[in-house]
Amino acid sequence: MRLAARTLFLFIALLGSFAQAAENPEIAKRRAAERKTFTDAEIFKGFFATAFGAEMRIAGRVDRIRKYDLPVRVYVENRVQPDRTAQIAEIVTDIKARVEHLDIAMAADRRQANVVVRLLSERNFYPTLRTAFGRDR
Repeated sequence: MRLAARTLFLFIALLGSFAQAAENPEIAKRRAAERKTFTDAEIFKGFFATAFGAEMRIAGRVDRIRKYDLPVRVYVENRVQPDRTAQIAEIVTDIKARVEHLDIAMAADRRQANVVVRLLSERNFYPTLRTAFGRDR
């Protein structure tokens, strides 16, 4: 009898956890409508705004502390095909040409880099994020 009661309790708890894990329909609707493809120009602009917004004066106020006061060395960790490392190198060259007083270049070795760009597939995004920053972040 106790085994049957425990089994029933576990079954009900399991059903409850499935119901709790079900996504809110409104959130699911918004997620389905969310854009998942972007042009190269949109990706470049987003990268510039995020990484160098203050330096390039494209992120609003210009009286900010700059993010980079040391040389920036970028290493590309490529995990997908086609390999887009050359495109990242072009972006780095473009940044160097546009941003005054920023010493930025590609690094051939990860140990020399202080910025790592990880190129990965969409399905590996969240596992890579958890590995890099932990499950709770």
